Amino acid sequence: MPALLVVDKEGIIQYAYYGDSMHDIPKTEEILEVIKNLKN
Repeated sequence: MPALLVVDKEGIIQYAYYGDSMHDIPKTEEILEVIKNLKN
């Protein structure tokens, strides 16, 4: 099962997405928003 995790500087998972296949990925805009919010 593929996964995408965004981890902050303290090692805490701030975003987790688990897909059903290699073609099941979150939208780029969604990931960029998560990363943008980590900086604040």
